[in-house]
Amino acid sequence: MTRRILFTSFSFAMALVMAGCGNTKVKPEPGEKRYPLTGEVTRLDDKARVVTIKHEEIPGFMEAMTMGFPVLEPNEWVKLKPEMKLKATVVDRKNDFYLTDVEEVK
Repeated sequence: MTRRILFTSFSFAMALVMAGCGNTKVKPEPGEKRYPLTGEVTRLDDKARVVTIKHEEIPGFMEAMTMGFPVLEPNEWVKLKPEMKLKATVVDRKNDFYLTDVEEVK
């Protein structure tokens, strides 16, 4: 129980630190893979910082679908707008994934 409380407290503290660092770039991890994504924003969840995107097939990663992607970097999150067409990079780590390198397509 004590470990759980310590872990939760540490996680919360780290989230606050990350939220306060507008130009924080997530450091690459060994073994992570990157895939190009093209699609359209269908929903933004500001509280969870998850963008839902109707995306094309991501070759080597997943077929076309609509799904949510976490956005870890505050400077990437502010680029997103409802109904925006975009190109981005999906970073696949061992146990999770996130979106980065957001770029609007006109």
